[in-house]
Amino acid sequence: MYFIRDETRTVSFTHPTGECCVCYDDSGLKMRCGHYICPDDILLNTWEQIQHLKFEVSCPSCPAIISIEDIMKFGLPDCEEKQFIEAAISVNFCESQDIQQCPNCQSYCQRKKTDTAQVQCTICTKNMKKSFEFCWFCLREWNNAANYQICGNLNCKREEIQKLRNSPKKVFRDDGGKVLSIPILRACPKCFTIIEHTKGCNEMTCKVCKTAFCFICLAKTEEGSLVCSGRTYTAITCVAAPIQTKLRS
Repeated sequence: MYFIRDETRTVSFTHPTGECCVCYDDSGLKMRCGHYICPDDILLNTWEQIQHLKFEVSCPSCPAIISIEDIMKFGLPDCEEKQFIEAAISVNFCESQDIQQCPNCQSYCQRKKTDTAQVQCTICTKNMKKSFEFCWFCLREWNNAANYQICGNLNCKREEIQKLRNSPKKVFRDDGGKVLSIPILRACPKCFTIIEHTKGCNEMTCKVCKTAFCFICLAKTEEGSLVCSGRTYTAITCVAAPIQTKLRS
């Protein structure tokens, strides 16, 4: 699922071609804002803005918002890229608006108070004809009527999730000029142990379960190698995974 906040603020593509405003190739498609962009740079522009935690993709040359439908139509992403774009934009939207998905109906809920862990889903409350609350951190139904901060669920991992959400950032930079801002704290993709990146490359090994993975995109290694092609010689080629807000054990 993805979000377009106001369709009147988006720009659409028209068919005439011209010089791309990013790479200056003549295969650029004209947008209604007047700028041209080629299919390759539609996706590159989308990746870059997703990595900067944006949930709306703007034209590289002006603030006009490009609709997600047009990105999918004219950027020609493959199935895996399409799924990642939709998921990443949804995550960025939730992060920027302090929103989580209800674990029961999957609708999006916003906290009324940022200092509480208990969230009520209005849709489930209406449909079930009784109040339905869930935990902001472990995303399970609230299980402690006596307390609005401690959900009562086993292995909630509230403190760990708060550390991940509030983690400082560090910069990964390659010799090609690509720069990625990555949290210094990540959770192991297998056992969810919190790991801090202090120095070295993007390949990390969890001290608890010994799982090796890419600290940038969180993909596990296979047969001792990074399957994400996290670094090819001096170039970073993978896409940064969003900040982790859910831990499952």
